[in-house]
Parts: sequence; C-alpha cells; structure tokens
Amino acid sequence: MGKHVRAEIWRNIYCRNYGECLDRAAKQDTDLDCSNCPLQNDRGGAVDFLYDTEGCVALLVAIFRPEYFKGLKKRIHNFKKPGRVVPFL
Repeated sequence: MGKHVRAEIWRNIYCRNYGECLDRAAKQDTDLDCSNCPLQNDRGGAVDFLYDTEGCVALLVAIFRPEYFKGLKKRIHNFKKPGRVVPFL
C-alpha cells in the first residue's frame, strides 16, 4: 500500500482576498494554499480580520451572557466607521 504524505499548507488569513480564495477552494473541494500566490505577504485584510474577531466575540457574548449584549452591540457599531481601526474589546 502507498504511503500518505502530508504536504504543508500555508495560508495568509490577513490577505485582502482570503475570503474569496477560501470560497473558491471550498467550491472546488480543494485545499487553499497561499504559498505560491503573488499576494502571499499581503496584509490588506487585517482590519477585516479584526472585525471578524469582534463579531465572534459578540456572538459568544450574545449566547452566553445575553444581558451584556445590548451594550456591546452599540459599542461595536460605533467602532465600525470608515477609517477607524477597531481595537479588541
């Protein structure tokens, strides 16, 4: 029987195109590997990553501590204005 060799896959989650590439890889049922991409060092999506992180935190708060969610929702909305860097909660 043949041996299975696991290749290392490198992903740049901060790339501005990460979401689009991940969607394409999922639709094609393939792995996403950024190692040969010309944008492999791109950091244009870092702010989007922070927004996603805050959204995940807000979801957890809404599920486990709903009494705190209303104030948190207002705070996140105020930070999501064009040109603002969103700090972690």
